[in-house]
Order: sequence, then structure tokens, then C-alpha cells
Amino acid sequence: MRESLTLTCLFYWENLTPLLLLFSINIVLLIAGMFIDVNSAVILLVPLIYPAAMAVHLDPIHLGIIIVTNLSIGMITPPFGLNIFVGAATFERSYASLIKPLIPFILISIAALMIITYILTIALFFPKLMGLI
Repeated sequence: MRESLTLTCLFYWENLTPLLLLFSINIVLLIAGMFIDVNSAVILLVPLIYPAAMAVHLDPIHLGIIIVTNLSIGMITPPFGLNIFVGAATFERSYASLIKPLIPFILISIAALMIITYILTIALFFPKLMGLI
């Protein structure tokens, strides 16, 4: 709990903008997604990220979409992308042979992540359509 308060205070006292916080969240979650299982990353990082995001008045649904998207990209990103190992075992191919074909998908996913992160209306279109917001 103390760490999340420290992180919140850092963003509050340093007058960091929501855009800088979103950029920082994206970097941290992409790196965490490369090395940590999704469930573990959520359990470890969301209690740290959520208070800081609320301090700069980010929408909680938007934050959840960003977290899920980042960690999903991490599952197909080397060096420890879980889905790469699953694909290698399923198709009986080596891990290394799957990395080069994944590069375009990773780049497109990161571009979509940037759109989701920085254009709020696109990210929240379906929740608004369903009346959740």
C-alpha cells in the first residue's frame, strides 16, 4: 500500500500530465508483459498503477482497456511471450522460427495500443454504446 501511495504522490507532486502517466504505464506494462504472466502482472501492478491513474483523473474503464491491451501484446512479444511457446508446441516448430513472422503483428498491435491509449473516444466507444458509462 505504501508503494502505491508513493507512486501517486510522485505523479501528483511533480505535476506530471496524464499523457506522461499513460506513456509510463504503457512502457511498464509492455516490459512486464514480456517477462511476467498476465495474472501475476495484474496482481502486482494494478494496485500500484490505479491510485496514480485516479490522481490524474483517468477513466477506470479506459485504464482497464489499456492494461489488458498491453499485457496481451506482452504475451506475443519475445523473450518470454507465453503464446509464442504455445504456438511453437502446437505447430511443432522452433521458438526462434516464430519470432520473425510475429514482428508485423507486434508493430500493428503497438500502433493500435497507441490509438487506444491516446484517443479516448475510440477506446470507450463500445462501453458508451452499451450504456456502461
